[in-house]
Amino acid sequence: AGPGSFTHFVTTSLSSVQALSAQITDSNRTSVVDVLRLDHSATSTLGAGAGIGAGLLFSAQNVATTSTSTAQIASFLTDISTTRPASALTFSTKNSSTGLTERLRIDSAGNVGIGTSSPNWTLSVASSTPYFSLTDTDAPTNRKHWLLSAIDGLFRIGTSSDALSATSTVLTINQNGFVGVGTSSPTEMLSVSGRLYVGGTGTS
Repeated sequence: AGPGSFTHFVTTSLSSVQALSAQITDSNRTSVVDVLRLDHSATSTLGAGAGIGAGLLFSAQNVATTSTSTAQIASFLTDISTTRPASALTFSTKNSSTGLTERLRIDSAGNVGIGTSSPNWTLSVASSTPYFSLTDTDAPTNRKHWLLSAIDGLFRIGTSSDALSATSTVLTINQNGFVGVGTSSPTEMLSVSGRLYVGGTGTS
């Protein structure tokens, strides 16, 4: 054990009092010190296998006054070899009575997956109806949200009401590369529904 001490170790219902805290004071001024270490070793004669790891489990009391898990942060080895070890970090939350569901993963390459446990790119997002939102909090009423989505093979750019109850598609690109402005069903390289203005000055 390194230098340090537990300053509190109590059980209390008062949220203003820390249940557990740890503090290390040393001469280190410019780097991170591990204040808490979680370790998991296997007692099996077969040794550890891929997937062995450790986690932090969060729980809270439900309406039935029983404790239920609410979230987990876990890290585990995806490759247990000593020559090419690899690990992942996951974040899970609860949305049903069946248990926790993984929501986000950072793999050994640094790729981040949201809704997928196999991110292939720097950021991979997977869902049956994936949306990205960009919100300007001080914009006028019903002009705060712009949305990016990929649904049924169509990439869409659109807007949403402040209450997120109504969306409107502004631009659509289909799997053939056809672009639609004002239409979600482009039939040519550029399909425009509505009036089109082209203007400018210059010489040819």
